[in-house]
Amino acid sequence: MPYINYNGLITTPEQIAGINRLKYGDGFFDTLRVFNKKISLLPYHERRITESISILHIEFKNFNLRDEVLKTIEANQLKHARVRVQFCRTAGNRYLPENNSSIFWIETEDDYLTSYELKKVSCVGISKKYYKSKHFLNNIKSSSALLHVMAALEAKQMGWEDLILLNEEGLVCETIHSNIFFVNEKDEVVTPPLNSGCLAGVMRAATIDILKSEGCCIEERNIHPNEIPNFKEAFSTNAGSGISQIAQIADTFFKSNLFSIKICHALNKKIDIL
Repeated sequence: MPYINYNGLITTPEQIAGINRLKYGDGFFDTLRVFNKKISLLPYHERRITESISILHIEFKNFNLRDEVLKTIEANQLKHARVRVQFCRTAGNRYLPENNSSIFWIETEDDYLTSYELKKVSCVGISKKYYKSKHFLNNIKSSSALLHVMAALEAKQMGWEDLILLNEEGLVCETIHSNIFFVNEKDEVVTPPLNSGCLAGVMRAATIDILKSEGCCIEERNIHPNEIPNFKEAFSTNAGSGISQIAQIADTFFKSNLFSIKICHALNKKIDIL
């Protein structure tokens, strides 16, 4: 039986199942919120996990997201938490997996939020170095997040709180952390389509459904960076952090935050917080 050194601990590969496959980014993760021991937007998370498992040909038997998350919440004696669920194929230590058997693990963090709060991002730049591919695999929240790590370093170096990532055609895709929405002078909301290469975010899907249910005009279409000064409002969405009003992108300052306030209120109402 071979031994490996895992962070200073001499152990066997069987004790850290999945590490080999994570070397290749062979997996995905999901981030969700629990308020009062209730998983926010549970059907959206279940749907995205099911779709990701199908696309990646990962096999899971008898996995129940609600039961496993609440089990972890109870073990950590929490009522409210930010939760990360990691999925990883396990078999094989080369590019080709030996089979599609998989594992998951769940981590919780208590950051003392008891509902979604409207956040404010003061300044967002546009990445000059890093671009997303339009390939459909970029819709998945992959374990390989090197592009976003490097973009975060670029943002820090340039003094921006966040960065917009463009795709290979130079069109708006997403930010480092979130999906992005814009509002024009006619109160029409636009957001990049999934075929732009943006993440198929849970909060993105929930926001689109909320806007449609309230009779708002919402369009998924390509957005060129040159259009940004024509919008009056910009906000980003993320299942972990909720809704964030964006005050500035590059040299453009936004004068409105009405839609971001509306979405945040509707979101908390949707999950029975209010």
